[in-house]
Amino acid sequence: MKIIFLVFSLFFLSTRIIAQGVQVKWGEELSQSRFDAIIPTQNGNFIATNMEGSFLEEITSNYTVTISLIQDLKIAKTIELPKEIAGNKLRYEGITRINHQIVVFYSLKENNTCRLYRQSFSGSLVPSPIVEIFHYEQPKAFISENDIYVVEEANNKFGAVFYTSEDFKKKEMSFGYVILNDSLSIFSKGEQRIPEDANQLSFGTYLLSPTGELFLSFNEKFSATRKKIKNNLLSNVRFGPFSLFPSETQFNLDHVDDFDAIQKIHLYKCGTNLITVLSHKLAITTINKYSMLINTEDNLMFVGSFLRVKQDKIVNRSDLSMNGLFSLQVDSQNWRITQEKYVDIPLNVYTYGLNDRKKNRVENKYAQGKLLPKLYDFNWKNAVILPNGDIVGHLEQTVRNVTYTTYNNGFGYGTGMGGYSPYSTTTANVTYYFKDIIVYCLKADGTVRWMKKIQKSQASSSYDGDYVSCYSFLTNKNYTLLFSDNAKNYADNGVFMSDKKIHSNPIFAKNNIVSTVSMDMQSGETIREQFLPKTSVEGKYVPRDFRYNPSNQTLLLLLNSGTLGNKIRCGSLEIKSLD
Repeated sequence: MKIIFLVFSLFFLSTRIIAQGVQVKWGEELSQSRFDAIIPTQNGNFIATNMEGSFLEEITSNYTVTISLIQDLKIAKTIELPKEIAGNKLRYEGITRINHQIVVFYSLKENNTCRLYRQSFSGSLVPSPIVEIFHYEQPKAFISENDIYVVEEANNKFGAVFYTSEDFKKKEMSFGYVILNDSLSIFSKGEQRIPEDANQLSFGTYLLSPTGELFLSFNEKFSATRKKIKNNLLSNVRFGPFSLFPSETQFNLDHVDDFDAIQKIHLYKCGTNLITVLSHKLAITTINKYSMLINTEDNLMFVGSFLRVKQDKIVNRSDLSMNGLFSLQVDSQNWRITQEKYVDIPLNVYTYGLNDRKKNRVENKYAQGKLLPKLYDFNWKNAVILPNGDIVGHLEQTVRNVTYTTYNNGFGYGTGMGGYSPYSTTTANVTYYFKDIIVYCLKADGTVRWMKKIQKSQASSSYDGDYVSCYSFLTNKNYTLLFSDNAKNYADNGVFMSDKKIHSNPIFAKNNIVSTVSMDMQSGETIREQFLPKTSVEGKYVPRDFRYNPSNQTLLLLLNSGTLGNKIRCGSLEIKSLD
């Protein structure tokens, strides 16, 4: 199961944050180890979900999901979601906000039928009855894959849940959806089988428009591929005390693990009980990843990264090199492609911050026509359309280090080989490295307005790495990033020292701080400062998550605190007019 919570964290404010002198209101420390979804509600409150359970409880749907009301920066109320209905197990699928109600979605599987339910909650977490909204038949084949997604609309007037289902035996992929209006009645629903070889298809992305239309994209690849079994699963295959895959360290590059050259994008518009498709073959077929946006004229925009290399030349990942950004505009009314644009990332953006020796080496190889630099480990992060039609967003260099360790419990009377006890375990420790950021601004015609490279280096352990990367938001004039940084990169007055070597912030480093980088959306002029000064009590905390609440124009800060970072400190920043 794959759950995606679409929370629109890119937004428009009327002011600008100035790092030196921010006034943060701090609340209490929360003992919860993590929040899975955070949704802003009325009166400046937030609703947060928390999932707890072992791996076995996860696959058997016995894990516990709780919802908490965060009020005045402390947990005012927590309730546990139901685990069953009429004696049948419910599986939590996601949460969203429609109008002023919190809506939770569940699934229930019986025989070959999957049923989807919804349950609404008031702002004070008073539940309503559970209601079935949809059901569909699952493939009868032993090998199948079903993913359920929960979608939020920007204005909270609609909400949706949809599924994708793949039958590997029949090589078929299909999807179904149900869209709810602001009274939680069914606005539209439908199902569709995709008439393509499922082994060449992968799900792309989705978007729910302000008019209640659901757009889904599917990628058609050049060659059929099967799902790959991950090494951390193989490492648990054992013979006695010995792992068939011994202790090892592997470097994975996130989304590149699933890279395939995309030749077509199939776009489905799911309207009021009507589904239409638009298929488009790409001019450059090595698309890496993309986002789907909608502008003020209700036209769709695809924007993502591409690789300028022919698909028949790709032998392995070492051949990959990210070269630039692409944009694709779709007229949603006439249902046709109106623009397709590819722009290379300028070489001076790649080489910014490199010493003279590295810079000359890159420039010389680039002049020889070689695909340098190798930037395929840049992860596509955010993209948003501005009122003037510009697109602004960023990419972040992400590397994942997975270390597998097998522990033997010594000699014993077990039946393992060599007299060792068969009771040994293999553990996997994941370390995330978040490095440089490329921030871009594209004009409405797809050309570059400006691009900037932000140098940084962060580290995080295990799944918590997803929470300590960067967070972005918009003001009237600036695109702003918040991320964990090293205090050595700043002078005593908090000003960034651009002429010095960039210091990284390893896990549990005593010099960790929260920094901010703001870029003028017209000129790209950049200001980098400390957000929370090291001299403050909260300056030592590590960023975990941020959420903006438009009802009272405040930014919620969740920082790791406690001796081992096992608690969360809540803060609220009121955005005051400084223009």
